Amino acid sequence: MKTKRYISAAALALCASMLTLPAFAAFSGSATLRVGAGAASSCPTGGCFVYGNEVNGVGAGNTLSIYENSASKAVAASASKPLLLILAIPNQTTNLFASNPISNVTFYNPYPSGQPGVAGSSSFAAKGTYGLDGPGTEQQSFYGSMTSSSSNIYTFLNLAEPTNNSNNFTNLSAAEFAVNGIVATSFGIHVFAIKNNALNTPDQILSAKGLANITFNSGALPTGTFAMAYGFKGNTVFSSPFTNAGLTSGGGGPTGVPEPHVLSLFALALTGVGVQRRRRGRVVGPAIG
Repeated sequence: MKTKRYISAAALALCASMLTLPAFAAFSGSATLRVGAGAASSCPTGGCFVYGNEVNGVGAGNTLSIYENSASKAVAASASKPLLLILAIPNQTTNLFASNPISNVTFYNPYPSGQPGVAGSSSFAAKGTYGLDGPGTEQQSFYGSMTSSSSNIYTFLNLAEPTNNSNNFTNLSAAEFAVNGIVATSFGIHVFAIKNNALNTPDQILSAKGLANITFNSGALPTGTFAMAYGFKGNTVFSSPFTNAGLTSGGGGPTGVPEPHVLSLFALALTGVGVQRRRRGRVVGPAIG
């Protein structure tokens, strides 16, 4: 009898552990979201690299675009399952946006043939969306400052991302300095929810080869702002690796300035950046409720 009770308890423990497996264990795949310079630009779908063969230049304008690069996969963009736009702003340690800085969103499903497009909307991303959270108390879109002690943006935001960890501080700060000459000692992380306002629920997506055009208020995007995207559809996770992230340059709004005493330390650190290979691997993310 004691043996039977022991086996029963062990079986219950095993079942309990299976129920708490991370949600990404069921992921069937991943797909890439590219950040471009806007539907009307010369680089709407990304691929205009400004840092070797990586990072898409989006200029100094007020418009970004998120392009779904797959020919067969669509990502959700509804009120309950929005597309997330993530901004990483150098040396920004406090909330930058007291109100929503996005003035217009338009979806082209697909791009460019899906003209004239469908209106979308935006808002500050709510805590808990896909597990979204930060190390402190969020303020509007602000989820805290990522420093060299942080792993990567998706882990920093508690977002399950099983395929890449390339948006780490080392890569971001090195590209920031090379492209914009900005010495970044931290990146303020802001997150916005992007939604397709189509009347039919099945159409509230960013389709395969679709593009979401996102316009900000004039001067709202500081020089040196990185932009990435994140989303889900079924068991597929969508994200922007470092290679396909966007970066503003030249003529944008003001950006933060690092403390003077860290400049010499950062210069020394940069000497080692060139010999470091970017680390890409499997990131263990949190469960998604």
